[in-house]
Amino acid sequence: MRPFIGTYENKVDQKGRVSVPAKFRAVLQAEGYASIVVRPDPERGCIEGYGMDRLERLSDLTPDIVDLDDPQAAPVYQILAESEELSFDPNGRVLIPVPLLEAAGLGETAVFVGLGRVFQIWNPQAYTAFRAQKLRPAASGPAKGATP
Repeated sequence: MRPFIGTYENKVDQKGRVSVPAKFRAVLQAEGYASIVVRPDPERGCIEGYGMDRLERLSDLTPDIVDLDDPQAAPVYQILAESEELSFDPNGRVLIPVPLLEAAGLGETAVFVGLGRVFQIWNPQAYTAFRAQKLRPAASGPAKGATP
């Protein structure tokens, strides 16, 4: 699958519909998908999105019965249990469920951030704060040992 790249800001309507960036849709449609899979990312306060192939690979690695006492099984269980498939409407929009809208603090605008195999959907102010906090060292110059 081609990577999700770039950052895009799109309007969220009153029903919770948002247009998935055309370049992200093109990546998914090239793989035969007419939907995205999303789940809350409570650690970052955004929504994580990806194609069904990622969820299928994860599911293939999961035993039929998940042992929640196994520390490696809990994150897989959480991802599978919290994921939702959202189909594109004829205009390339998806309807984000209210619990996900609330979990990410989405209002009138959403920021889509491509991260290779996945993408994130952010509240614009939260994304700006995240970038300021987490990406500040990268913006201050090349990493130690890096050649310009």
